[in-house]
Amino acid sequence: IDAKLLVTLPVSNNLPLAALIVGAPAIGGALFVVDKLLGDKVARFATVQYNVEGPWKSPKITFDKPFEKPN
Repeated sequence: IDAKLLVTLPVSNNLPLAALIVGAPAIGGALFVVDKLLGDKVARFATVQYNVEGPWKSPKITFDKPFEKPN
């Protein structure tokens, strides 16, 4: 294996739903709009990159860099 792995936490996607569940629909709506306007920028800061190298049975996974833009 010789690959790069991008891990993106769905931070902005879950915030509006969480606000709605705790009883703050106005905040949930505002967060939804902000996510639609700035979603790519927020996702970039919630993404890290790893290198995956070695055989399938025992790959070596190492941290490469934070804040990588997902494709």
